[in-house]
Amino acid sequence: MTGLVVFLVTLFVGVPIYVAIGLTSWVSMGSFPLTVLIDQMVSALNSFPLVALPLFLLMGNLMGAAGITRTLVAFANMLVGRFRGGLSIGAIGSGVFFASISGSAAADTSALASVLVPAMKEEGYSGGYSGALVAAAGTLGSIIPPSILLVIYGVQTGTSIEGLFVAGILPGLVVAAGMIFLAIYIAHRRGYPLHRGVSMREGLRTTFRALPVLMLPAIVIVGIIAGIFTITESAAVAVAYAVVLVLVSRRIGAHRLWSILIETAKETASVTAVIAASAALAWPLTRSQVPAELAAYVTQEVASPVLILLLVNLLLLFLGMFLAPAAALVLVTPILLPIGHELGIGSLQLGLITVFNLNLGLLTPPVGLGLFITARIAGTTYLEQVREALPFLAVNLLVLLGITYLPFVTTALPSYLGH
Repeated sequence: MTGLVVFLVTLFVGVPIYVAIGLTSWVSMGSFPLTVLIDQMVSALNSFPLVALPLFLLMGNLMGAAGITRTLVAFANMLVGRFRGGLSIGAIGSGVFFASISGSAAADTSALASVLVPAMKEEGYSGGYSGALVAAAGTLGSIIPPSILLVIYGVQTGTSIEGLFVAGILPGLVVAAGMIFLAIYIAHRRGYPLHRGVSMREGLRTTFRALPVLMLPAIVIVGIIAGIFTITESAAVAVAYAVVLVLVSRRIGAHRLWSILIETAKETASVTAVIAASAALAWPLTRSQVPAELAAYVTQEVASPVLILLLVNLLLLFLGMFLAPAAALVLVTPILLPIGHELGIGSLQLGLITVFNLNLGLLTPPVGLGLFITARIAGTTYLEQVREALPFLAVNLLVLLGITYLPFVTTALPSYLGH
């Protein structure tokens, strides 16, 4: 109880999440020496698959700094721009392409919004709708591989990260397809304009420019599915390819490359600090049998597995409204694993349920980071962004129900490919 009070108070006063978790771990240790906590923190970070985390972050930062967002947007618009609402369809397609490069939903949203929102407003789309659409497209970054959150979950639970990546492909594409159909409906209902078509010569030029960029996700996804690379090897190869691509194309110089490395190191430190602190907290929790007892209590008191899964989803959605997805993920996973085991839910399905829920925090008030990012760029109010985002949030929730109650949505493809 004391640990819970410390955690809530430190969060309320604005202490960084990893410090709040660390203090809670220390208070919960009782008479055990602090060296136990240090051992747990070191063990949590002493993981070869975790090396993929900074590599994927670096890959996303490199491509973002090189300005490849405009290349991907131009390619997506070339494919679908001639249809009514084509620019909105292209925005979602750009979200899919960028998700397969970045792996971070917040980074995707920021990069896409800076290019797409002004372009959509210029074409006659409202600022509120433009921002909400791009914020929704940005959430694909945590579902479609490579996903930073899935890497963290895989390292924390010992689940195959390759399997998690494959499991995220179908749900991510279904969400994208649902949002595209919704965007087409809204475009026709509101009379949004046709985007100008392109000549064959311009289309070939755009495709030629985009191909080197599109090769990057192909290296990661195909390499993993075919069993050519492990998750860490695929990340290393992708980073090497990205460095060569941006240097050869002269998109960034050596000085900018150094600053990107520093930025990636800072991002990695912030994420791994949370992972280490959460591993320290997991030790006293596990030793006191709190997760196991909670799982037993829930499954005994709530007879219906359907209701239990609904309650789990509601809890995760609530946490995602207030906490950063990575922090919430490492906090709740040790508690959810025993519950999932009692219900017979595989770790792949549980991982997608957890990440999908927490990722929706980017679209849900009161925080809704994705909506804050796009509202600033679109020059609209936060409430207008929330209102316009509700239909896209509904699409995500429908897919979430499918992930939760239809296991084959997340397990069929990994099983077929042997993961």
